[in-house]
Amino acid sequence: MESRPPRPEDTFTKFTDGSTEALVICGISVTLISLSTAAVARVVFVIIRNSTSPTAGRILPHRHFPLRERMLLGLFISHLWTSTIILTSHLMSLSRSSQVFLGQFCYVQTIAVSTGVLTTHLWTIALAVITYLCLAHPLGSIIPRIEGAWFGIGLWIYALAIGLSTALWKLDGAMYIGGYCDFGGEVWKYGELMNLVPRLCVLLTIFSIYIQLHMLLRSRRRSVKNASQSKTEDDSQELGGLSRLEGPHRMPLECNYLRSSIKEENRLELWESGPAVCENQTISSPNMITESVADLINRKARTLILLFPLSYTILVIVSLSKLVYDATNSKPSIALHATARWTLFLQGTLDALTYGWAGARLRQSVRKLEGQQCGP
Repeated sequence: MESRPPRPEDTFTKFTDGSTEALVICGISVTLISLSTAAVARVVFVIIRNSTSPTAGRILPHRHFPLRERMLLGLFISHLWTSTIILTSHLMSLSRSSQVFLGQFCYVQTIAVSTGVLTTHLWTIALAVITYLCLAHPLGSIIPRIEGAWFGIGLWIYALAIGLSTALWKLDGAMYIGGYCDFGGEVWKYGELMNLVPRLCVLLTIFSIYIQLHMLLRSRRRSVKNASQSKTEDDSQELGGLSRLEGPHRMPLECNYLRSSIKEENRLELWESGPAVCENQTISSPNMITESVADLINRKARTLILLFPLSYTILVIVSLSKLVYDATNSKPSIALHATARWTLFLQGTLDALTYGWAGARLRQSVRKLEGQQCGP
């Protein structure tokens, strides 16, 4: 029986040899991992601080805010877990001989890193699903049920990740690949499948959720607009009759909300508030209907969901490129190899930037909208 070709040695397995190329690659890796760890740790701190803040539920509905915060916390704790293990392993590679990565230590580290990566994928899917349910069924009973079973869901996520990681280790083995241990063995040409398959599953899941959310919010916005226009026409006709009897009629000099007019039509409203009618506007003014905070949050949520597939598209492209190159060449590409390795922990940085940017834009837009609607 013909044996499989062994995995060729490359620069990444020679961190301790003292070569200039190896030290440069290791230095870049340690720098990027350190930045990723710091960014993820910062997000974890912000989430915990916001969760315990007295004003935690002011921007988003309070009944859904804790659940999303727990999802985010679980996601970034997984990122922090993965980055910390890989950073520690790289530092050990510089200070000690790579022989320390042989045996049981390498097996345990491989399973630990894989568990962190898989829980990241699972938390990402869970967060996308919860975001969709919060927008689609804000008044339903499914969200309270999920909150009640929160601890069990977390246990299932970690148990599933540990089980899959152990099964993959049994199937493909573990080896020192330079800086840390990962799944490897003799079938090195197809080792990137371990990263490509789960990333592709997450990408397809997020895309399907986004398409449904896009259609849902588009339909909801159309129904709200039609209901608001209908109410405006009815009020104009009513005021037209009153003006012939009592003269011009204007709204009081304060902000009012047309709640009852759209409550039945707008069952998917995130907040129970209608379009704002601000001071010094007649009820028949063409500028009467302005965007409500609920409309704004729905649009921002749609943008946030769009960022999920964009980030995972980058990861899938990198994994697919490395897989194709390795399958068609006898030696791995240093550039592709480095990029594929760095995406393992730079996903945490990408998620941190995504949530930080989206959160900042949402808060800024809400404050701006409230100022435009109610004035000074």
